[in-house]
Amino acid sequence: MKPLTAILKSSKISGHLLLRDSNDPIVSSTNPQLKSGKWNVDSTTSIAEAEINFQQIRGPLQMGRSGIGIYQQSPVPEKGTYDYRKRVSSTSKSIDFEAHSQKAIQLSLQCHWMVWENYIKNDLSWKNLLAMPPNLISFCISSTYNMLPSPSNLKRWHSTNDSSCALCQKSICTIPHILGACNFALKQGRFTFRHDSVLKSLVLTLNSFISQIRPAKLKKINKIHFLKAGQKPPTDKKKFSGIIIIIIIIIIIKFTL
Repeated sequence: MKPLTAILKSSKISGHLLLRDSNDPIVSSTNPQLKSGKWNVDSTTSIAEAEINFQQIRGPLQMGRSGIGIYQQSPVPEKGTYDYRKRVSSTSKSIDFEAHSQKAIQLSLQCHWMVWENYIKNDLSWKNLLAMPPNLISFCISSTYNMLPSPSNLKRWHSTNDSSCALCQKSICTIPHILGACNFALKQGRFTFRHDSVLKSLVLTLNSFISQIRPAKLKKINKIHFLKAGQKPPTDKKKFSGIIIIIIIIIIIKFTL
């Protein structure tokens, strides 16, 4: 989960480098400054360039049990090129993401996504988020950050005094308990019903999609007949047909006349 501000900073850094390293001496000597509120584009660019220089001095990191020198470090592109601007902007993104992760891990409630392992990774890019319905976006974000109105959250928000489960009477009813840990709901088959309902919806959607597909004509496939071990190939001669027979007949008539 990357902050949206990183995309804005990346575009500003690219524009700053485009003006600073311009081939036009008038533009480069003027040193125009891009502004974006209190954020300083020039200082952030300098930090990203310093990080790139440090990475070149440090060399490539060794991953796993591989020996030294197995990973090669890519050289820094020449200044003023598109590759250099892309390298600086991507480095600035990684620095912002690291700072964002350090801040998130200090939060007692919203830091759960930092320790997720073996989970299904969804494409949560801004392009896909903007194409999703607002209610689905709200549910995804609220479930990710544990902001759904569960009994434990309602008590924490001072909306109620009871945080127990209404089915199994457990003292603290959280979202994971509701979704897959309530013994009463498990015995009643609620989890199975929810799972089957999702599969039923998928089946109906797939059947509707298949019914709209026009049947395609099957192409003739030339089959290859393989011989088993010890089997002799057939001695039948191939029968000529079509244009070959016509040519043979014309040749025979020509020589007989």
